[in-house]
Amino acid sequence: MKLNHYTAVVVMLLVCSLFAAADEQTKSQIESAGYKTDVMMMPYYTGTIIPTPQQAKYGKTFLSLDRTGIVLADDIMSTDSRLSYLLDRITRYGGNYEFVSPSGIQGKTCLIYVGNTKEAADLIPPGKPQGYLISSKGNKIFLKAHDYQGLLWAISSLNQMIRIHKQKPQVRLVEVVDWPETLQRGFLGGGGIGGKPEIAAHFMVAFKFNLVDFRGEITKDKEHHDDWRLPRSDIFYKRVKEIGERFNALGFEWYAGDRFLGYGKVPQINCSSEKDFNIIYKNFALPIAEAGGNLSVQFDDTRYPLHPDDKKKFGTAAKA
Repeated sequence: MKLNHYTAVVVMLLVCSLFAAADEQTKSQIESAGYKTDVMMMPYYTGTIIPTPQQAKYGKTFLSLDRTGIVLADDIMSTDSRLSYLLDRITRYGGNYEFVSPSGIQGKTCLIYVGNTKEAADLIPPGKPQGYLISSKGNKIFLKAHDYQGLLWAISSLNQMIRIHKQKPQVRLVEVVDWPETLQRGFLGGGGIGGKPEIAAHFMVAFKFNLVDFRGEITKDKEHHDDWRLPRSDIFYKRVKEIGERFNALGFEWYAGDRFLGYGKVPQINCSSEKDFNIIYKNFALPIAEAGGNLSVQFDDTRYPLHPDDKKKFGTAAKA
């Protein structure tokens, strides 16, 4: 499924409207704790997981996160980028955690088993791409997935079960079996939220988006040049490298480039020109591809009127 710009806007509005449905007590607790302007507190606890899982059964039991134990499968490192979102959610909501071995679980208020641990051997996640399950027993929560990105979605869903209640961090027990109907779960157009890739990544993990287009918001270097014909500065290469490292580690598909504006003194791109093609290929396509991304060319309204050479060769902007 391909999402156009207008679909992306609608999706963004729907997600934002979910904030209004957030648990009022959680919101007031967060605000009284001084976190009102902390965008990384999103999403607020609503009592349900979004997008709606294939199967979900919400329990009535809440576990304290004051003393959380994290038990990792052998193939998951404590520095795993996916895991960092769970750890951040726990601490940002006032909880504490430590990594423990299966023999060191005594005294923990909540135990979270991540991945194919020995204790989760009998749990079988759905055999579908990006599929996962969450299962609970006593003070134990098990996260298990079919593949790499599935585990990230398990973490995303569990994060939505964490709240602040009477100044204390809690997690709601839940049973979930889930997988996406389409592997591109969500598209974030204009990924430069606040000009910071980490905010875009947080948003995407929180709401299970896995395709992002940065256009020119992050990679543009106005201080040195606005002209797409000029070689990129060190700032451009540094930003592209940072974007790649962050989003590749999450298994996300990402695009970057520039809007290639034709305003002012910067000329419009001539699509029929091999010279223009080679400049874009060298200045943008190669470094972005080397960082693990894809080239985004945003013509916007500057394709009109068409460059005379394009008009002569192609006739229409679509063909150009």
